[in-house]
Amino acid sequence: MWDEVGDGCFRRRYRRYDLNIGVVRGAEALLVIDTRGDLRQADELLDDLAEFGRPVRWVINSHWHFDHVFGNQRFVERARSTPATSARPTAEVDADLQLWGHVDLPPMLLDNEVELRAALREFYDEDACAEFDRVVLVAPDHLVAERHVLDLGDRGVELLHLGRGHTSNDLVVVAGDAEVVFAGDLVEQSAPPAYGDDSYPLEWPSTVNALVAIGRSTFVPGHGDVMTSATVADQLAGIASVATLIRDLHAAGIAAGDALDEAADQWPFPRQSLANAVARGYLALGPPSPRS
Repeated sequence: MWDEVGDGCFRRRYRRYDLNIGVVRGAEALLVIDTRGDLRQADELLDDLAEFGRPVRWVINSHWHFDHVFGNQRFVERARSTPATSARPTAEVDADLQLWGHVDLPPMLLDNEVELRAALREFYDEDACAEFDRVVLVAPDHLVAERHVLDLGDRGVELLHLGRGHTSNDLVVVAGDAEVVFAGDLVEQSAPPAYGDDSYPLEWPSTVNALVAIGRSTFVPGHGDVMTSATVADQLAGIASVATLIRDLHAAGIAAGDALDEAADQWPFPRQSLANAVARGYLALGPPSPRS
């Protein structure tokens, strides 16, 4: 079901990947945040969006990862043709659909397609990979560098790039009149922050600090339950601690391969989730000086 998290702002939490999809209701049409992880999931989302009785006119990709953007193709197809017959009502997609993302998203998605698909095959079963193979990658063609305001007819919604963190292309959606921020994977409620091999662990704290500084009361993370400004601030403390530990270990001459064990009891998140954080942090800092 759709949970109304603020006036005219909704989220639906899908079991697959524990993913949140956001909706901001405009005067005549919907803004949707993310499109799910394959065509079948996107079809389910479009069926669920039919409950609003308004067409989808704006789609925002919070960042380039597959579970957030692999449904783009289906939304674009629906905008160009009559919706397919469905056992359930399915949402109309406006012919003038706008697909938005950060300027770094298209090259990350399209230039890394071979590597992305190979990585998915390492982690997912044959049935899931068969679904991924059906997807034609579609990147946003409306791009934001730092800030853009969308006019939804009766309200304005901000698209903000606050800095690098989970990826280089994290984009948050702020419905200021409803005190709601859709934060993507800059924060997560149901798991530790996801430090991938495209993350920026040393820059992430300042980005989430800017997220908190927006000063809203309700934050919808990419995964998990809705968060408050206080719970986002708590996660910020952990993200900042990771960055500080990486810098301190590097300055002490600890090799990257030894860093997780060297500070075994100090990491704020499970060590098995931080290998990429250390690797990426050390890469940004350069080779450490030998231990004295």
